[in-house]
Amino acid sequence: MLGLLSSNFAEEELRLEYLINNAFIIALIVAIFFLNTHNVHRVLAATKQQQLESVEHHLARAYYRLEELIADNQDTHAVATELNALATSKQELKAIRTWPYNTEMLRTIFISIVTPLLVAFARVVAVLWDTGRFLPS
Repeated sequence: MLGLLSSNFAEEELRLEYLINNAFIIALIVAIFFLNTHNVHRVLAATKQQQLESVEHHLARAYYRLEELIADNQDTHAVATELNALATSKQELKAIRTWPYNTEMLRTIFISIVTPLLVAFARVVAVLWDTGRFLPS
């Protein structure tokens, strides 16, 4: 693939099959990456959902106790503090990412690696088209 980036690639024997094979290999690498991380995502998403359900259950019980204490005109400080902690936990759980990578990192990788490869591929196609060597022989 580095040969595609060199300045004298027009003189080399580049064929459409070479470009298709490299594109297939790159697509395969990307697919393997995402397939491997999909299982991790599934486990993280299931765990997140389970924890959210648990927190929501505790939140509902604490809210019910708070209503009872208010109705009985009793001290609500402890239950209100518990409700606040549970609400904070719920917000933090919702903010947790379930994909094992950072989307900002993927954007950076895409821009810094894939974009130059696409430009190089376009250069090769343009030269092959101009020289009449675009069709496989």
